[in-house]
Amino acid sequence: LLANGDPNTSNELASPIAETGTIDYSNVLPSLGFKYTFNPDVITRMNYSQTIARPTQSQYIPSFSLGQALSAQANNGLVQNTFGNPSLKPIISNNIDFSFELYPQKGAILACDFFLKDISNYIALNYSRVDGPGGVGSGGVTDSLNYSNVPTSGIYGAEFQYQQQYTMLPDPLNGLGFRGSISVMGSQGQIASGIYGELPFQSDLIWETGIFYKQGGVTFDVAGNFSGKNLMVVGDPAVDNSPNIYRDDFFQINAKAQYAFTKDFKIYADRNNLNNANLRYYWGVVEHPIQNEFYGPSFDGGVVVDF
Repeated sequence: LLANGDPNTSNELASPIAETGTIDYSNVLPSLGFKYTFNPDVITRMNYSQTIARPTQSQYIPSFSLGQALSAQANNGLVQNTFGNPSLKPIISNNIDFSFELYPQKGAILACDFFLKDISNYIALNYSRVDGPGGVGSGGVTDSLNYSNVPTSGIYGAEFQYQQQYTMLPDPLNGLGFRGSISVMGSQGQIASGIYGELPFQSDLIWETGIFYKQGGVTFDVAGNFSGKNLMVVGDPAVDNSPNIYRDDFFQINAKAQYAFTKDFKIYADRNNLNNANLRYYWGVVEHPIQNEFYGPSFDGGVVVDF
């Protein structure tokens, strides 16, 4: 690896960084659920569970990847490096869910779910800045991204769901249906020393809606998916010019068609990202974009044979 991150300016190798860590743990993950049926069409449920999520391999490995100059700051010689952390602890979550489900007719559901998650060791990606050697050119700037555990945090919210195929309509319209769901959430945690705020990678609004048709062997589905902005990288509170990095709102439209010749033989075709949605990241506020990605629509098709 080059010391300054630019293969055109130096052949000097970076000094090795020694980093070790060991984490040993064992977990008992209890769960308890209650269900009450008022009648076959009205059901309530309440559940408690404890779950675990281990860090990914890239988060664990005690090495770093040398980044490139960020487009918004390239003229300042800014380089961004990402470091793994072998001392990361697994995420432990205590979950409480309460749901109410109504089945107005066969194939239809109207439901709401309220949830609360008390979390220990949530994993955050932190951002810090160092002036001096290490950036591109003399007096450059190096940005370091590293993973750490958030001591205590929580996620809470509600989800509402509706789905129905309108079989009461005359043939062939009785194959039409609609589905939709919306989740409204909040989160809170100690994202930096003495600083509390929203957790990384958590959108406060997610929704999905779609129109479908199922009749005979024909299935057709068009759906839109939305996820609100979310915090990606926590800025260094000790540095004024070190804001948080966010991923912007994202909305995508997908379509799927399928025909079943028999129950064991089907052909299908998927078309994703029909609206050419862009993946956009910004620094602090939306007026300071740092990355804007366009991928265009994608297509997938195939044959399914069940034995």
